[in-house]
Amino acid sequence: MIDHRAADRTEPAGGTTRTILGVSAGLLLVNGLALLDLARRLGALQTSLKWQAAILGSLLGGAALLGIWIWSRGPGARIVGKLGAHIRSIGASLRWAGVLVFLLLLPVLPLVTARLAVKAFEPLGMRIVLWWALALLGAVALLGVRNGDRFFLLVAFSGVALGVAHQLAGYLPSVSTYPLSLGWSETSRYYNASLYFASRIYGQPVPLPVLHPSRYLMQSVPFLFGDLPLWTHRAWQVLLWIGVTFGTSVVLARKARLESRLARAVLIGVSYLFLMQGPVYYHLLPCALIVLVGASKDRPWRTLLAVLLASAWAGISRVTWYPIPALVAITLYLLGQPIKSTRGRILTYLGWPSAYAVGGVLTAFASSRAYAVVSGNPVGEFASSFTSDLLWYRLLPSATYPLGVLPAILIASAVPLLLIVLWARHHPRALHPIRWAGLAGGLAVLFAGGLVVSAKIGGGGNLHNLDAYLVLLLILDIHLIFGTVAPEAGEPSAVWRPSMAVLGAGVLIPIAFTLASAPTWQALDFEAARSTVTSVTQAVRQAGGDGEEVLFISERHLVAFEHLGVPLIPDYEKVYLMEMAMAGNAAYLEAFEADVSAHRFGLIVTEPLNTRLLGSDYTFGEENDVWARNVATPLLRFYRTGIDLGGVWLMVPR
Repeated sequence: MIDHRAADRTEPAGGTTRTILGVSAGLLLVNGLALLDLARRLGALQTSLKWQAAILGSLLGGAALLGIWIWSRGPGARIVGKLGAHIRSIGASLRWAGVLVFLLLLPVLPLVTARLAVKAFEPLGMRIVLWWALALLGAVALLGVRNGDRFFLLVAFSGVALGVAHQLAGYLPSVSTYPLSLGWSETSRYYNASLYFASRIYGQPVPLPVLHPSRYLMQSVPFLFGDLPLWTHRAWQVLLWIGVTFGTSVVLARKARLESRLARAVLIGVSYLFLMQGPVYYHLLPCALIVLVGASKDRPWRTLLAVLLASAWAGISRVTWYPIPALVAITLYLLGQPIKSTRGRILTYLGWPSAYAVGGVLTAFASSRAYAVVSGNPVGEFASSFTSDLLWYRLLPSATYPLGVLPAILIASAVPLLLIVLWARHHPRALHPIRWAGLAGGLAVLFAGGLVVSAKIGGGGNLHNLDAYLVLLLILDIHLIFGTVAPEAGEPSAVWRPSMAVLGAGVLIPIAFTLASAPTWQALDFEAARSTVTSVTQAVRQAGGDGEEVLFISERHLVAFEHLGVPLIPDYEKVYLMEMAMAGNAAYLEAFEADVSAHRFGLIVTEPLNTRLLGSDYTFGEENDVWARNVATPLLRFYRTGIDLGGVWLMVPR
């Protein structure tokens, strides 16, 4: 067992306080230099007193703490040690009142970054400094009930809790009664989920979703309970995001040999934030979760069954996840089975990994093909991801993702990769080269595949296309560092505890990714939105009463939730129309242009349109351009705006 409290008993007096002083000084100095550089680039260094005060305050504060840290290593050691002990005694005296103080600290970060002082805390460095200060306060407050734990562990718990609270706060605006879409594709998800109950909801059979069937299957659960309002579907999606990701983190933490419950809680929180760096979508996590729960070292047939079940789910999820169930099982096998278990026979040793790989991938392909056949859609439309353009420049910093996919994933995975390297250095012969080759090969394949998919048009805005790589990397790290690894014959038990600095960096990086995006609590005009829905309803019912077909390109959820009384036209929904445009599906786009040129629809409900081409200098500029060429241009050629409702256009034939 790894005891994370033992080190605190042998730590020199004042050592904890000195470390905190050093970290605080470093954060303030780095933040001050970052602010200085940013102010120069914005041209605010010479003109803004606020920028000058922030830079000077950060640099002077860092320099002062650095001076105290240097002094504490010599003549000031005793005074600093006493100061640290006094602060800890104050925290210990709070007892259960400290828990209340800690809970009151949790909403501070999202409130400050999203509401009270957005401009002041736009720089990431400022947010990290605030997070660190709150983490220290939270750790002191918790001393009253957790005084037996190492103080750094309390700081880690407090900091991770603050990061998780900040991340969760971003979901709060999503649970809204706002009747229109909260984002470009937000309500399209609920429409796609409704297709599993189309006959009951729309009174007609409708093809099942082509894109992400497993996601919409999970999102369809509220439709089981009848006519629930839109906000309940939004709340369910938030529960899926949080619940499935936390569930996966808990399962992984149970694989770790941690004596302290507090350390296990930290690992759960860090794992959650690590997965949210992608983010890893909730409908993909069952591909790994089923294997993690079902795999058995002593019963390989049970593991194979779990792989086949998870692969069937992967087949209706995403093509890049087809091999994930097998790779998770192979990773667990390579870590838990030394080659000596097969008397050194390599082919025998590779038997079960080969069965997992072949069985899993074939099952995923079979599941995908079976769904395509029964979905009611043309089978060829399921291959859209293979015909999309590749925009390689998006792997580097761009307007779509200023950090760049490649730099971002290298930062996100730097500490986990370093931990693997350090573990291998401490146990150079614990794993046979074939075992290392299998582990490294799985990561390399997923890393390369994720970069290719990230370069596709429609991607490159974050790390979610590298999700499979992130999941496998997390599984490998937890098992290597905190779990049980079966070494080869004659090797000692492979147990190693990383340094506090490396573990601290492993906590800080996913928190920094979380802090980089503040919760967006925008003010919504509910009255105007309700007025828009009323106008749409009246126009749609009038057109339906006149025997005209009504096409909802956007806001299609209104047909499901507002009972508009017009037949649903399954074709040309906004998200799917964009997918076909990016894939260059000529047959689909020609059919769309033929229908609008023939004035098939008496009324079209869509978002505002424009034909301006943007290019790579703008966020998702190429996506805008394919939409402008293939959708907006033919629509505006044959239809005009009958009623402009602001965010919604009602278009009628020219």
